[in-house]
Amino acid sequence: MESSGQATFTGTAIVVAYEFATLAHGAAHARLGIEVSATQNLFIWPVMIVIPLLSMALLWTSRQRAGLWLLALSMAAAFPFDLYFHFAVSGPDNALQQGPGQWPATFVTTAFLLQALTVAGVLASVWFLRRGPVQVKSVTS
Repeated sequence: MESSGQATFTGTAIVVAYEFATLAHGAAHARLGIEVSATQNLFIWPVMIVIPLLSMALLWTSRQRAGLWLLALSMAAAFPFDLYFHFAVSGPDNALQQGPGQWPATFVTTAFLLQALTVAGVLASVWFLRRGPVQVKSVTS
């Protein structure tokens, strides 16, 4: 598979996994009654939901490099946000302070998964951006 196709496949897989983890994490938030502030939502919706989806769409076009940049930037911004709220600050949004049960387990698992996927998104994007555009060689007789 050529580099362009690998970038498309890898970036798409990361975004799809990230968005599913985000949905599951949001469901756990709702079931556990862990509210997200309006200010947090001003960050979450564009940076963690819309921009990754936009980046994924761009990966399938001639604007693939722009998609990789958007993916890297959105994931790089999401990482400290989630790290702060899920692991640093004490409170109901802290994954390390959840009790037993299905929804707390879902909350904790998806909090860790979101961290891993943001790292994967940044690393994969940087990897493909550093590789540069694909040079297709033609075979002549």
